[in-house]
Amino acid sequence: SAQTITITYEVEVENILANQNTTSLVNTATLTYQDASMPFPSDTATVTVIEPNLEVTKTIESGAAGSDAGDTIEYELVVRNTAVAGTAYRVDLRDVLPGNLLGAPDGTGTAPFFLNITVDNDGGAVVKNAGGALVAGDAVFATTNETDDTLTWPLFDMPPGTTLIITYEAVLSNFAVAGEMLTNTATASYNSLPDGAGRDGSDGDDDDTASTLNNYNEADSADLTVDSSIAIQKALNATHADNDFTIGDLITFDVRVDVIEGVVGNVVVTDVLPAGLDFEGPVRIVAGSNISYDGTGVAVEAPAGTLTIDMGDVTNTSDSNSANDFFIIEIDARVLDVPGNAAGNPALTNSVNLTSDVGPAGPDTQNIDIVEPNLVISKVPSDTTPTLGDVVTFTVTVRHDTSSADAFDVILTDAIPAGLSYVPGSTAGQASVNETDPSIPVFNLGTITLAEMEKSFSFQATVDLDATVSQAIDNVIVGSYSTQPGEPTIERDYSGNGTGTVTPDVDAFIDATKTVALVVDNGTVGVVDPGDTLEYSVVLENTGGVTANNVVFSDTLPANTTYVAA
Repeated sequence: SAQTITITYEVEVENILANQNTTSLVNTATLTYQDASMPFPSDTATVTVIEPNLEVTKTIESGAAGSDAGDTIEYELVVRNTAVAGTAYRVDLRDVLPGNLLGAPDGTGTAPFFLNITVDNDGGAVVKNAGGALVAGDAVFATTNETDDTLTWPLFDMPPGTTLIITYEAVLSNFAVAGEMLTNTATASYNSLPDGAGRDGSDGDDDDTASTLNNYNEADSADLTVDSSIAIQKALNATHADNDFTIGDLITFDVRVDVIEGVVGNVVVTDVLPAGLDFEGPVRIVAGSNISYDGTGVAVEAPAGTLTIDMGDVTNTSDSNSANDFFIIEIDARVLDVPGNAAGNPALTNSVNLTSDVGPAGPDTQNIDIVEPNLVISKVPSDTTPTLGDVVTFTVTVRHDTSSADAFDVILTDAIPAGLSYVPGSTAGQASVNETDPSIPVFNLGTITLAEMEKSFSFQATVDLDATVSQAIDNVIVGSYSTQPGEPTIERDYSGNGTGTVTPDVDAFIDATKTVALVVDNGTVGVVDPGDTLEYSVVLENTGGVTANNVVFSDTLPANTTYVAA
């Protein structure tokens, strides 16, 4: 009697460079047995590799400028798992204060050095690897350069899409040097598995470095200029969720200039855009009513990529409120379609500095990473050996492969080859179709986001009756997509294709054999003369494997002959 045997086994996704986020791994099982005939039965199962991706952002929320010994600095540390799927396990987050920020509580330097720690764990979604939500009380002080100069936490896990926000205060030491730049750096390393046996950060590189295997590391820093009457900070505008941008994106940088209450003369801001970014003016000055300036406030670009903004004398009317002692210059730049702008390449660094009568400030920098879509197209026929006249359904799937950005304006064009005819109105699924020329239908998939991963559709084609039997027909569909929707001036276009092959076959085949004989010879013997009668014999033989139905036989009489009715 029939039996079913189920074999269950486990496999491990190898930690190798080829296994990157969204990689598809196909496992094929084949059954062989005694006296089995080819082809052996087989089946496949596909798994998709997922990876976490952390982004760390460190900012100074208050005290970025004009702070001196004994002043309190508030920091914010934001850790995001930006992955669509993939939990970051065993996150090891470390925040190291430089020596002259170990002045708590009043500049004298009496530990603890991290004050008023708060934790927003995304509604309890960020949990310790050992169990329980991560809370402020879990903070641990460790030693990196000086005793208790490092804020650490128990290893914790971050599911995809979660955000951890940590704030704390530090106090400038009485030994802080005027004009000194103090860099506070936060680092995070993590693992792909909860037990720590997966991909980790042991190779030391940033997680955006695709050429490194164990690259699960992320870091960011915040710079503080001590006892400065003017300071400058470069950041991305709050409208940007992260520092990932693709070709054609418009980036808004915020240059924040903090000034003392009073007048600061001859303030000039110089912003240097990296190769690959193009300035789109004008700049915008955002300031409160307490701030005024007598310069142009206009960006002059010379040489290309270097912006000089003359603010003249900046006046900050005194109101004893340090929270509004700043103005912001918003600068727009477009990501160009140039070879250097490619996913996986080193980050683009935008630098800004300032000069004034009270001295310089900066430089401060902001990095951006280039991301790109990368789609693959598959095309599968419902029958690879259809009979002449059969209708074949082609299923087309377009999916993200090693993408790091959404794909827009996904268009596929199918030049139907000889031997096949497109069936108008047969398209179904996630594509709209233009059938103006049925021999070249055009399918529109619109946008394919990283979140949805793929789109698919199907259409039908008839195998022509005059198609060549046993000769393969390659039906190639060509796709195009871009980094931006519509037709902007700057974007990057991509192309790809997929092939579905069918080989026409026949179930019935009629072989015709025709002979002729001279049956009435009224003239010269053996010679066809006028009035003689010829008899044609036709044998139709079905050499196929099934009955041929509705067979129609036709014969064109040669010239100078007349059919003799039976």
